[in-house]
Amino acid sequence: FIFNAPIAAIVGITMPPMECKRVTYRHMLAISVGWPSFFYQIFIADPHTIKTVDVAATLIFSALGLTLTVLKCPKEGLEVGRVCCLLSFINGISWMQFCAAEIVGIFQLVGRIAGIPEVFLGSTFLAIGASAGDLASLMATARAGQAKMAVSACFAGPLFQLLLGTGV
Repeated sequence: FIFNAPIAAIVGITMPPMECKRVTYRHMLAISVGWPSFFYQIFIADPHTIKTVDVAATLIFSALGLTLTVLKCPKEGLEVGRVCCLLSFINGISWMQFCAAEIVGIFQLVGRIAGIPEVFLGSTFLAIGASAGDLASLMATARAGQAKMAVSACFAGPLFQLLLGTGV
């Protein structure tokens, strides 16, 4: 619980809940302040330096989101609709970008400490991590009795990614 609480709090103020039919007014106020600043810090701000411009832009975006919520959101709550779904989708991408950048940073740090070149780390450990989802889905397909489909997908998926990635 102790380690999960900070992440759950950050996710709570940046993502609208999709499991319930309505979002409360308080939650919309929290999202309107947290989401624009989170989005700006992930995609626009330079992660290595803190500049006055970034802090000012984060405060302006948060104030704008809060103002729009206060003026446009009904006090009894908001029905989960297209806007909340779009916000959740964009924020899910933001969280994936954030987590991917942190994982790459951790691998670079471990590589520098251990004296392992970044090229080797990228071609082995990160490639193994990127293929873990494919492995899990192929194992599930094979266990479901579709062994031929799993073997076909084992070759077709990486081949498709290679051809699409190189622009053929």
